[in-house]
Amino acid sequence: MKNVILALLLTGSVFSTASAQTISPQDELDIKTVFENSIRAVQAEDVSTALGYIHPSSPLREQAGQLSRSLLEAYDFQHELEAVDLGTASAEGVEARVTLTTRKVNGPDFRDRRLRLMSLMRKTDEGWKIYTGRIEKIEYLDGKK
Repeated sequence: MKNVILALLLTGSVFSTASAQTISPQDELDIKTVFENSIRAVQAEDVSTALGYIHPSSPLREQAGQLSRSLLEAYDFQHELEAVDLGTASAEGVEARVTLTTRKVNGPDFRDRRLRLMSLMRKTDEGWKIYTGRIEKIEYLDGKK
């Protein structure tokens, strides 16, 4: 279930479409850094820092905060950010496909897994923030379906 927290912190629900735009190399680096820092905060069980990487007007903020506090007490995980691939940039933000592996270190039953997430990033005065997204794929590492 802690995996749900991380997914909430990195994703949400629906994307809007608009005309494609390009992003700068600095923006690309900054977006990747948001995911790295967000995962680092979750790994450290620092909920307030992790929530700081979510856009202030995101529908994810409240839900992620409520779930994370209770679930972080039950589990210890090792998260590995495998890839961040940027997709379409538009007036709505930048799509980022994230591949993340989560392995249980301690806690109740949990199946280690690899997630592929699609997140929509939006820029604020403080930099890029996670706005919405979705889980595209869950691959269980034990080979069972």
